[in-house]
Amino acid sequence: MKNLIFVSYSSKDYSDVADIIKFLEEEKLTYFKAPEMIPPGSNYAREIPKAIQSCSIFLLLLSRHSQESMWVEKELDCAINHRKIIIPVQLTPTPLNETFHFYLNNVQLLPYWEESKDSLFMLVRRIREIVAAEKMPKIDPYYNQQLEENKDGIRRSNTLLPNQVPVECERCGSGLEEIYRGTYQCVRCGNIHYDSYQTIRNYLSIAGPRTITQVSDVTGVPRKTIEYFLRDERFEIPSKSKVFLICEGCGIAIRTGCLCDSCKEKGIKPGKNDGNNRYCMASPKHQGGF
Repeated sequence: MKNLIFVSYSSKDYSDVADIIKFLEEEKLTYFKAPEMIPPGSNYAREIPKAIQSCSIFLLLLSRHSQESMWVEKELDCAINHRKIIIPVQLTPTPLNETFHFYLNNVQLLPYWEESKDSLFMLVRRIREIVAAEKMPKIDPYYNQQLEENKDGIRRSNTLLPNQVPVECERCGSGLEEIYRGTYQCVRCGNIHYDSYQTIRNYLSIAGPRTITQVSDVTGVPRKTIEYFLRDERFEIPSKSKVFLICEGCGIAIRTGCLCDSCKEKGIKPGKNDGNNRYCMASPKHQGGF
């Protein structure tokens, strides 16, 4: 089976590497990692170049140790020669030495050491973007090209719907079935996918309270979609936050929705939000989902 990701690392960074590998496995992303994936009776010099050549993404886990590793340098050179997409993840804030600076001069680094949880989500988002781009002009299941079928069997765009629903597997292109609300499984390879709402829930459950900008940057869900979920009372702002929503009826501070309880009781209809709020989001208000 072709592996999507080649993982290049130093064995001295075992703890961080193990955490990242665990996250890739949870996201059902296939990878090659030596030495455990080298077949018995074979060797590094034969199998590693083959694995790099067959992968789509070269995941470089950077640290002082990896920059001192002869094998990591050889692997990076091989990946560049084969024109692979390189995603460097900084395990530590160690500056790049001359060799790695030369290789990675124009490549954006993910600062895992600074915010590990956000970096992992951004890593998976980047991988999915790469997979989707390779599959064009097929539908990208996470962004703006989704289709849905109405009652008449006519295919139409659901781009304007707030909650974007994946319609095909980004790994193999097969169809999906909903196994529970917001979560979909590929009928062929078993890969798991999430709609926009569930993607945000998954992120906040691990990362904790985050601003709307952080949520959008890490998950890739558009800001307007996240604002819609807040106004629709699917998420709420933490009680200790200094930033709140504004009731569109009377103007007092509220944590979720468009109106305060008093305005709801009076039957006041929500007005038009000015869009200038800076949200800090917590866990979903409704733990059971939709």
